[in-house]
Amino acid sequence: MTVDRVLEVAGRWWRPAAVLLVIAVAWLLAAPRGPAPASIALSGPQTGHPAPVASGGLASKPATPRVRRVVVHVAGAVRRPGVYRVRAPGRLIDAVQRAGGLTADADLTQINLAARLTDGRAIIVPRSPATGDGAEPGVGTATGSAPVGKLNANTASAEQLDALDGIGPAMAAAIIALRTKLGGFTRLEQLDDVPGVGEARLASLQAQLEL
Repeated sequence: MTVDRVLEVAGRWWRPAAVLLVIAVAWLLAAPRGPAPASIALSGPQTGHPAPVASGGLASKPATPRVRRVVVHVAGAVRRPGVYRVRAPGRLIDAVQRAGGLTADADLTQINLAARLTDGRAIIVPRSPATGDGAEPGVGTATGSAPVGKLNANTASAEQLDALDGIGPAMAAAIIALRTKLGGFTRLEQLDDVPGVGEARLASLQAQLEL
């Protein structure tokens, strides 16, 4: 190959080579610099520190459990009859204690103090029936007082009511149901609302019951 031929070939390729060289230099100049990895490395420890603080803050505020209570009406042989709120689940003894405790004449054979409480319940603590033999010496009966043997309509049990003249198990249960609904009788005339009690039977009940 002659010298002229070599110069001709070189002159044909130097222009494209120069263009490629310019493109390579421009790409190197436009490429991102190196500080970016350093900033990423520094950001790692910073994002990791707040996590324990946040978790500790949440753990320091435990949810407070809500205390449930029931409302009951306590009457009969207790020191302070009335309506009380009692923590649930509770027993009859809890309601009696809220009402000041039992009186001396409470009849515990007619009530279960271990029974569970339910909201809206009426608790009538029965009194022991008065008997002539149980009277203390020197203590007499006042003139005009109720005759011995009358039952308290608000404390008598179903068995005691069933033993009265003209009352059977069904009517005794109906009387107790009405008593519970009313929260206790305030007048004996309210017995007229018991199914099956007419004028004559009401008079018989008034002769055998008291408040």
